[in-house]
Amino acid sequence: MKKIYCTIFLTVIACFIYAQAPNGYKIQLLITDNSNNPVINRNIGLRFSILKGSNTGIPIYVESLILKTNDFGLISSVIGTTDPQKFSQIKWNEDLYFTKTEVDISGGTNYSFFGTSPLLAVPYAQHAETSERAVETDPYFHNWDKSSGIKIVESQIKDLSHFKNANETDNVFKSSIAATISETDIFAWNENDPIFSSSDTKNINQSDIIRWNFNGSFNSLVNVPTLSNFSITGNYSDLSNKPINNISTSSKGLIQFDGANWVTLPNGTEGQQLTVNASGLWEWKNNKEVFNSSDRTFYEYDSVEDFYYCKPWNYDKTYNSERKYPLVIYLHPSGAAGNIRNLGLYYLGYDTNDGIDDARALNFQKNHPSFIVVPQAQVDWDYAKIISIIEDYKSKYRIDNTRMYIIGYSLGGAGSYSLANAYYDFNQQLLAGIIRLSGQSQSIVRNEIANKTAIWLQIGLNDFELRVTVTRDAYNFLKNYHTTATETSNTVSVAGHTGTTLTLNRNGKEIVKKTEYVNVGHEIGSFPFEDENLITWLFNQKIE
Repeated sequence: MKKIYCTIFLTVIACFIYAQAPNGYKIQLLITDNSNNPVINRNIGLRFSILKGSNTGIPIYVESLILKTNDFGLISSVIGTTDPQKFSQIKWNEDLYFTKTEVDISGGTNYSFFGTSPLLAVPYAQHAETSERAVETDPYFHNWDKSSGIKIVESQIKDLSHFKNANETDNVFKSSIAATISETDIFAWNENDPIFSSSDTKNINQSDIIRWNFNGSFNSLVNVPTLSNFSITGNYSDLSNKPINNISTSSKGLIQFDGANWVTLPNGTEGQQLTVNASGLWEWKNNKEVFNSSDRTFYEYDSVEDFYYCKPWNYDKTYNSERKYPLVIYLHPSGAAGNIRNLGLYYLGYDTNDGIDDARALNFQKNHPSFIVVPQAQVDWDYAKIISIIEDYKSKYRIDNTRMYIIGYSLGGAGSYSLANAYYDFNQQLLAGIIRLSGQSQSIVRNEIANKTAIWLQIGLNDFELRVTVTRDAYNFLKNYHTTATETSNTVSVAGHTGTTLTLNRNGKEIVKKTEYVNVGHEIGSFPFEDENLITWLFNQKIE
């Protein structure tokens, strides 16, 4: 039984409630068994002792109780109710007090020690109650005519002897250092702060304070530096101690200090950009590229993977050694499928009959330097092979992964959605933009693509009805996804053909666009390369 009692004893939880002045304070216990289950509806013997001075001090109040736990194993009681007269005689303000708790689990008086707890809030609450009955013994307070209110004159402030000699009866005050403060201390504080003692502030006296009444005149100041007479003519040459000028007045450019001397950086030429070099000095760098025909890159054919590709113009120039370039995947129409390999280049502006580029391809390469890859479809697209080509290019060349695009026409238009979905499934990477021309199937993309990838749909209204329907379904899907986007409409004209463009704007970005051309059928494949606004829009897209 003793073993069981000790286990129960060690799992008692005591919670002291703030004092309920003036007749006692509340205590609450939770009794549990070996398994921390509450011991319910059982009589428990309790003895509480209030100790003075320390947790091993002399008991000045003892209270024994037999209480029954409730349905939750709790016992609540108010200490101080057994002998309220003796409890009220405790002088809470004189010392520290502790509650000692002893328990007999069998409900008798064979108590075992549980523990002690300091009383922090109770003494103040009890003292607050006794303070209401405090007797004021200060003779100056009794002699003061309180009917006229408080009136203090200057002579009273200087004459503090009655405060010094007053018969102070507050034990707390009498035992504090404040009781030893004299009139002399008040007028001549003994400052021990080392920072204050070592500062000029310590030496300020009453005379100094009186002289602080400064009239604002410089001549009234003392110990001021002597200033020589001087005059200003406004001419730089009249100044003395001028900085040495080792810059030729005939030099034009930016003056900068190189750490030893002032040097001139000559003016740059048109198209150059001012940058900072590794030495921290300004220098000019070419910003507008020069496209020499001898450096022109052309489409080449990869016979192993069966695709055409073109590197950016000036890619291998030293000044572009750290530049990253966009990647464009062009998916051709079904008419270029099979063994008609170079027909896909025609829509990019490359004349496959005589091998000469027209202005479209030339301007594209100059205005939007990028890698262009044109995969070859036999019947349909091999998306795994296209993804392999993309990953190979990313490893071999300086590809900007945040600016990868698809342009797809007809069979390629439908393939643009399938490729975007497949590429996201492959590595969870998003393409920045898609131009989809006369797509004949696929009107839905992954939600992640709809959320981040900018898409421009284009269709001729004289095209097959299926392609028109698929294009409109694709737009409506994206419109339903971007519920917070605002829609605008405007008329466009490209290569002599007019149409209407609807745009979904989200957070200032044209995230979705759809253009429908009137009196145009399936021949819009070359339109993008004749519409600089469309291509510029595409290359402005970037995955953040």
